[in-house]
Amino acid sequence: MKQIKSFVVVVVFFSVMVYAYQHKFQPLDTRQQKLDTLLQSESTKIVCVTGAAGTGKTFLSCQEAVSQLRHKKKNKIVITRPLVFVENEELGFLPGDMNEKMLPWTMPIFDHMKEFMETTEVKRLVQENKIEISPLGYMRGRTFKDAFIILDEAQNTTPQQMKMFLTRMGNNSKVVINGDLEQSDLPVSNNGLQDFILRLQSRYIDDTHGMYRDGFGLVQLYPENTYRNDMVRKVLDIYKA
Repeated sequence: MKQIKSFVVVVVFFSVMVYAYQHKFQPLDTRQQKLDTLLQSESTKIVCVTGAAGTGKTFLSCQEAVSQLRHKKKNKIVITRPLVFVENEELGFLPGDMNEKMLPWTMPIFDHMKEFMETTEVKRLVQENKIEISPLGYMRGRTFKDAFIILDEAQNTTPQQMKMFLTRMGNNSKVVINGDLEQSDLPVSNNGLQDFILRLQSRYIDDTHGMYRDGFGLVQLYPENTYRNDMVRKVLDIYKA
């Protein structure tokens, strides 16, 4: 079920974030190094990274988010993603307040966190609103200041959603857009991630490095950059054939 898939993605996000909290992962190739540099760059405000599963886009993003929170460069981490529910189900139809509605997303997370840090520490960060999970559809009208904002599964946004998301950015915030265009549930003509990349490439067609001077960063990671497990790369090769 797509709803269960959404829950699993958030669980992965937190388990990656917890691991990054105590372990420093070193980029394994030039493209990962480029991504890591852009994530750390104070002049690069919006980083867009595409790549298949296991290429490090989520891990490196979470690692830098945690680092900036710990070193007080940012006051909070915001994780968002487009939600695709079964049939016409929406969060509004689920019982309870927002925290209770999001409980299915967060309950399995603490089991993963115990491997790397005390559960009480993670709970404190969530309770203090230092780590926030916000459904993309609930971000309209909000402004995030002093935040490290990660949009995951961006390939499932529409162009309108992508524009709305990007304009939520407040002062001293960093935005990271993660996605895999090969895993989109949307047609290319209505794909927010594809649309944003094309707009960037079109604007800077004669000066690729211009986007970096203007605060944008774009990185594409390829299947050969997959380091999660050698079998993951082989699986990707099978489905690509």
